[in-house]
Amino acid sequence: MEYKLVRSKRKSIAIEIDRAFNRRITIRCQKTRWGSCSSKGNLNFNCLLMLAPSDVRDYVVVHELAHRKHMNHSRLLERGRDNDS
Repeated sequence: MEYKLVRSKRKSIAIEIDRAFNRRITIRCQKTRWGSCSSKGNLNFNCLLMLAPSDVRDYVVVHELAHRKHMNHSRLLERGRDNDS
């Protein structure tokens, strides 16, 4: 039951991302990165990411999507500190 709920939530998130996201998403065999976001907003993900635990995959996807708003890590890290307190 819980698995179906998580799967359903992921599907709804994917639909929302697809509606708002009109850039390219590419899966590559990268040697040094789990994911990246280009200056044009295109997302690249490592093909080995699919072997990672689901919470790791979710984190990487959300992290790269956040780069569409803030391309540097300092803004992302500031936001993370605000949410931790």
